Order: sequence, then structure tokens, then C-alpha cells
Amino acid sequence: MMNEDVVVTCPSCTAPIRRTDLVGVERGLEVFRCPSCGYLQHLEAAYAPPPAHSAIADELLVVIRWSGTSPSNREAAAMRKFLPNFQQLPLVEIAKSIVGPEFVVGKFPQFEAEELAKLGRTFGLDVVLR
Repeated sequence: MMNEDVVVTCPSCTAPIRRTDLVGVERGLEVFRCPSCGYLQHLEAAYAPPPAHSAIADELLVVIRWSGTSPSNREAAAMRKFLPNFQQLPLVEIAKSIVGPEFVVGKFPQFEAEELAKLGRTFGLDVVLR
């Protein structure tokens, strides 16, 4: 049986690729780098929606908090990996475009907000749900 943090085995060298090996998101696909051989594996994430009548379907606000008054270089680099609309921007532009101690990603159904928060945390971001 596979360890729960193992996402897939590398098709090139068969080494385990873990959730922590996530390096970015491209066109809606999660990109993982094999820690042994560097092979890039693109995977589509599948999320099961909650029942429509469930309280789980409530929307939550996804917010990223900075360690200071604005994003550090590390946090700006993590934003570039986490959000597709930041992927092509230089770090300086990302830092300039964000004003204040936090960044509101948006409002999402609870199950989607929780998945986004988990993904953001894998990049080292402080993601909170409200």
C-alpha cells in the first residue's frame, strides 16, 4: 500500500513523488518534480463536490497573510507558483501589485477553498479561510 503523501511514482525512474514535490500549477494541472531524476509529472486534480444540500457548500473567503506589511521575496515567489495570473510576472511586479498585510484570493465553495488553502500551504504561504 502507498504512503498517503505519495501522489504517484515517477514514470521515468519509479521513485515516489510526494505532495511536497509540487512545483507549480500550469493550465489547471499540478506539476510535480521527481526528487530523484527531475522528471516533471503533470497531474489533473480531481475534487469531489459536496452534496448540494450540505452546509459544506457554504462559500469561504481564501486569504493569504504576509509575514510583514507586504509580501517578502519568498512569499512573492510562492505566489507566482500558486496563482496562474502571477506566473509570468517578475517578483518586483508581484510585490508592487499587492498592497497591505494580506491578499484576498477570492470566495469559493468550502471544499474548493479548503483544497486551495492546502495547495497554497504546500508553497509555504500562510493561507486562511474566513
